[in-house]
Amino acid sequence: MSKNLPIVSIRHENMQYLRENDRRGRGGPKRFDIDFDFSLHQEKLVSELSNIEKDIDINFEKYPNVPTVLKAKLRNKAWAKSHRPTYIFEKRTCPIIGLNNMGELLISATKSGIEKLKSKISDPTSQVQEANITTIEDISKIEEKDKLMGLSFDDLIIRSERKDNERYLKVILFDHQDDDINGIVKSNFLTWIEEQGLTADNISSFDEFPIWRVKGASESHLKEMISNPAIKTVSYFPSFEQVHSKNLKSDKIDFEYPAPKSGEEYPKIAVVDSGIPEKHPLNSWVIDRVSYVPKNYQNNFHGSFVGGLACMGDKLNGVGICPDEDTIQILDVVIVPDETKDSLYEDIFIERLNDCIPKIMEQYDISVWNMSLGFKNPVEDEKFSSLAILLDKIQDKYGIIISLPSGNYENIDNQRTWPPQHLNGADKLQAPADSVRAISVGAIACSEKPDSIVKLNHPTSYSCRGYGPTYIVKPEIVHYSGNLSISDGKISCNGQGICSFDENGQIVEHLGTSFSCPLGARTLAILKHKLASKVSNNMIKALLIHNSHTPTNIELPKIVNPYTGFGKPDSVENILNCSDSEITMLFDDRIYKGHNLSYPFVWPKSLTTEDGKCKGNLRMTLVSKVPLDEKYGSEYIRANVEVALQTKHTDDDGTEHWTGLISDELYYEGQLTELYEEERIKQGYKWKPIKRVEKQFMGKSIDELRINVNLLLRDGIDTGIIPVTFALVVTISDPEGSAPVYNDVMLGLRDKNVITDPVEIGHKLQYNI
Repeated sequence: MSKNLPIVSIRHENMQYLRENDRRGRGGPKRFDIDFDFSLHQEKLVSELSNIEKDIDINFEKYPNVPTVLKAKLRNKAWAKSHRPTYIFEKRTCPIIGLNNMGELLISATKSGIEKLKSKISDPTSQVQEANITTIEDISKIEEKDKLMGLSFDDLIIRSERKDNERYLKVILFDHQDDDINGIVKSNFLTWIEEQGLTADNISSFDEFPIWRVKGASESHLKEMISNPAIKTVSYFPSFEQVHSKNLKSDKIDFEYPAPKSGEEYPKIAVVDSGIPEKHPLNSWVIDRVSYVPKNYQNNFHGSFVGGLACMGDKLNGVGICPDEDTIQILDVVIVPDETKDSLYEDIFIERLNDCIPKIMEQYDISVWNMSLGFKNPVEDEKFSSLAILLDKIQDKYGIIISLPSGNYENIDNQRTWPPQHLNGADKLQAPADSVRAISVGAIACSEKPDSIVKLNHPTSYSCRGYGPTYIVKPEIVHYSGNLSISDGKISCNGQGICSFDENGQIVEHLGTSFSCPLGARTLAILKHKLASKVSNNMIKALLIHNSHTPTNIELPKIVNPYTGFGKPDSVENILNCSDSEITMLFDDRIYKGHNLSYPFVWPKSLTTEDGKCKGNLRMTLVSKVPLDEKYGSEYIRANVEVALQTKHTDDDGTEHWTGLISDELYYEGQLTELYEEERIKQGYKWKPIKRVEKQFMGKSIDELRINVNLLLRDGIDTGIIPVTFALVVTISDPEGSAPVYNDVMLGLRDKNVITDPVEIGHKLQYNI
């Protein structure tokens, strides 16, 4: 069925603010029904603190003004913010300054603070304090493995040394959420650096998240860093590697290289990679070039291949692989050197980004940045990588969306098949694909041969899988890249690769998530370009996610989500248009602390039975720009925006109440309300900034309808008057494709005095209501 009707924007004027009660609950924290003797538990905690005092006494003597950070592990049932033991861990004792892993608080301890804490635990003066004590499982020191982030001492010694035989360490200090204490911590650290004859420079451009590069440390220096209470983590800066092998395309692709037309505006992508040569078929589409690599240190294969896909992937591979026929202009950012001549380490990458992004954004309005880069470090289960955190801050500061590859799993001897075998985490998502604000892209096979490892449309054998830290959906989408076969211990993508240009302008084929990534960036850039009316980055991402679909021939749908995310994006033409039997509505809005939002909603008459029951399909996608805070580790995401479609019921006594028809809890098939916080995070959409739910209704009773949006904040965050922005996309459709859904809903909204605007495409209004 043709799609010639515009998607519809719902104006802010239709929204109602409803004041809601604090969702923490009344009466303070409750004491748990405990299966242990409370007095023995008190003695245990006090004993743990006494033992810790003895172990860290040398720290108090050596660094008298620097608090030592301890871990307080909560019982699984006490993870929810309403159970946080803030009456025990408070400013006069050992205040909570952040989190480590899930359910593991970080507390700032001084000698006097520990004594006061022991006293409070031994002799609580209120039921609230008793309740707090029951939430705590144990208290322990920060161990060497915590500071080394799971690496062994010997591993760090090896990995931190570079070709110049110097050791470069990545050091992050504890943030005590107190400017005076943080000043002391920083001063102590830098004084020690100077005394040891080392150098330390902050490579971060964000004052709230310094990352120190320490050069010249010996093994004894490293041991001292591990014991220094000012230091949170000591790690290394990994290096980036690119593939340069290629297969010439045997079947010649004939097309005339298009040239940009003078005076016409095109979608734009900044491609951060190894560069495109000046004498190249793509050069007429390169609007500018910023280079940090001398020409004699460049290898332009990877950058040319990525640039070709970003610019004209449809012409190189056909609209079956790359459905949008728009050609994209490129801003070429040359950051990656030829690895046989030089190396790109994470710290150098960060410095180059810090330099180029503000300069480029000052001159060009480029919202989409493709970075087909990764450092082959698997992400952690519960904490976000420092590079992902920096990329999040960059995207927030400059208003950009970064497209990142999920990473490549490389093991010729044990390539992943489909259905997948267990690989002990070797195929896990690679940093910085854990960036919350970025769109991470995995790969599905663009072709297949009889001896291919996977079939067409299946997750490729190399595409790294999710989930991201704390079970956020990563990668969000997948797109096409090459398939492969293995013969005589050699990998081959002949006849089944994705096609693009090499550095000489020849058409070659290859594979990797580096090359599915720019196809995802294309969709984002074209959406941004075509939506002439100002829409948020939230909405651009929401439209992408809302209109992505898992290929139908993939078996095992219940396990596919970590491999394909929300699926492969549809064409922008389909994303921005509706048929007669469907309607898509956009809500680009904001929500404040202490309120929820309510929008009037209607169900199409043609999908409503005579006795008031609804049928048809409903899909909702929510993308929220929630506050982020790296101090809180596994609770980095500091807010949760929830959405539900609700219907009003009136009891016999006239009492009105609203019940949910569909909400983000539908991600889990059971009753999330019956689960503890840990399972709500793992199995539901709680604390996830991107959510998509869909449901087919087959005779559900409805009355008056509304869409309800709620905001839940983590413990310890106060947004004040700053709202949390979000984008919501809602589609109602007739699965049989015959009911006049579009017209019914538009008339129904008009009857409710809901103000709507057809979304403009380019600078032309598509359709008048």
